[in-house]
Amino acid sequence: MKSSPTNALQVECVDPPLQIRRQFLSDRFVIKSLQLSSHPLWPKLNKLSQLSNTNHSRSFLLNSYLKFTNLPNPLASSLINPLYSTSFNALTHNVPVITDLPLKKGDPDIKYKFQEILHQNWLNHNLIYTDASKLSPSSCVGAACWIPKFKIILQYKCPPETSVFSGEAIAILEAILFAYSHDLGPTVIFTDSLSCLLAIKENPFRSKLKVSIIFKIREALLSCNQKGLHILLVWIPGHSGIAGNETADSCAKAATQTGVLDHYKNSCQDLRSLAKIHMDKSWNLLWSASKLVKGKFYSNIQPDIPRRPWFFFHRHASRWVTSSICRLRLGHACTPVHLAKIRAQAKARSRSVSSPGGSRPLSPYASPLLPAPGLPLSRPAMLLNSQARRASERFVKPAVPTGAGVGGGGSALLPPRAPLEPLGAPPSPSRQPASPMDTSSRD
Repeated sequence: MKSSPTNALQVECVDPPLQIRRQFLSDRFVIKSLQLSSHPLWPKLNKLSQLSNTNHSRSFLLNSYLKFTNLPNPLASSLINPLYSTSFNALTHNVPVITDLPLKKGDPDIKYKFQEILHQNWLNHNLIYTDASKLSPSSCVGAACWIPKFKIILQYKCPPETSVFSGEAIAILEAILFAYSHDLGPTVIFTDSLSCLLAIKENPFRSKLKVSIIFKIREALLSCNQKGLHILLVWIPGHSGIAGNETADSCAKAATQTGVLDHYKNSCQDLRSLAKIHMDKSWNLLWSASKLVKGKFYSNIQPDIPRRPWFFFHRHASRWVTSSICRLRLGHACTPVHLAKIRAQAKARSRSVSSPGGSRPLSPYASPLLPAPGLPLSRPAMLLNSQARRASERFVKPAVPTGAGVGGGGSALLPPRAPLEPLGAPPSPSRQPASPMDTSSRD
């Protein structure tokens, strides 16, 4: 309804306010463009930031530029798109990747199956296990490589903004570079990151994800192939009791504190998630302040902003049901009492029921599940009663009540009938005869 609070409607539909949405889109644009250090927009924004007055509101684009260029950690960038800076042979190289080992996470004998696969296929190969870990949202990301044949551990520390995907890719890259620099011969690199292997195997010309670390992996694999080294990337289930993977996971957790800083830079792909985080934070602050003025009753049942609207999980529901429940949750439904409150209806139809404290008005659409106005309201009872009543009115033809009033056994779905008038009494204005042929006018 048009009387519903705008801020409550936005939270109900999980649709951010226009100003916050604009800032979010500006953040996405700046993050995507920051990977190019030669972008012509950066000198102009840098000059504008020096001339801008902090007392006045800045533009969305300038806010995004200052937000992501003043991060505490350096930003990795290049002069041109990483796709164009990678050799054509590396982009078209057929990467040897295996993602369909007959291993299933949770099998009690997965360790024995893995050892059997090793003895049958890679008995004389060098084995390297890689993994990445992030202990908390604010902690750094650790990447590690474990080489059991030489008892060598490689550990790298990445900024907190780095994703686990990037950490896994860094570990794979360092494992390939180690095999290349030490001429290890046939090498099998095991990782539990299926998404990372699929990104390496995917056609880079058709992929929407242009990650520079993935292009570096393809170049390293091409260099190993040209040198005569056979490198194979294999996926294994993580946290399944495989000894090498468990050791690599422990080393990755330790790398969040003690890893070297060779890859301690932010990538533009990892900063994309910050735009959504900043938008949610700004919207929560705005909702916390605005719900004290408008949408106070709705905030009692929806204090925080959900990730998805409630009707997202009930797509089978009709539009009529969805809109009815939304209006009830907002407290602005097409009931006679509310229509009279907003002066959309001259007077709300009501009747009275007796109570210990006297009589109180009760909506003609009330039922035993829904207390009358003035009593504590149960939201689940209100939703249940409303849907049951509306479904009955729509699909079931109600029977004519035999009693009168509330105590006469009449139906709660219909307005009460007027009491019978005594014989010989003058007719009330509401019961004037409709025509001269009416027999009641002759009595």
